[in-house]
Amino acid sequence: MLSLYKRCIHVLQNNIDVIHEVGGVPFDVLEPVLECCTPKQLSRIEDYNPTFIKLADHLWKRHCQREFKNEQRQDDESWREMYFRLFDQREQKLKTLTKNIILSQSEKPKGHLVEMAYVQGVAKPPRELRGHPERCGSSTIPLNKLSKRKLANEERNDSESDSVAAANTSASGESQQDAKRVKKIAPVTAKSLKTFKNQAGPWQSRF
Repeated sequence: MLSLYKRCIHVLQNNIDVIHEVGGVPFDVLEPVLECCTPKQLSRIEDYNPTFIKLADHLWKRHCQREFKNEQRQDDESWREMYFRLFDQREQKLKTLTKNIILSQSEKPKGHLVEMAYVQGVAKPPRELRGHPERCGSSTIPLNKLSKRKLANEERNDSESDSVAAANTSASGESQQDAKRVKKIAPVTAKSLKTFKNQAGPWQSRF
């Protein structure tokens, strides 16, 4: 079971951003909390509590060794001063690099605009293929001529279809008329046939 002190330290570690002036709380009491601070958080707490600046120098040593491993302190320079000096240098280098990148991008020539040819017309084939369009499967016939030619072919096909239909209708009509002619018998012939049947009737009855 955690003691009251450890519970308080745990709560403070989870709420470092709300710590400001601590009053007369000793540094060694809050040291476990300050060990969890980022450089920005530690610097802010030191601004509210200036007495912590000299006492927390070993904490700045950790930050220097973590972020600036290959750097050395200058004469009579504290770890806190070393950290801020190297931090400012890094920020200045970053600003200079960003400025150079923006400047180099602005000096680059603008990209060429791509223009589309033959938007409203027919694209012309290469000069060496104009006399022999069949080599590459191309054709130099304009689109409007192709459309007219297609329309003429369709009209020709329609007229031929109408002629065939008319011919079929005429043939069927003639065949029906021929059938009627075959069935129709002349009046004289019909009378002769009737007379013949009446005369042959008795003879047919004998058999």
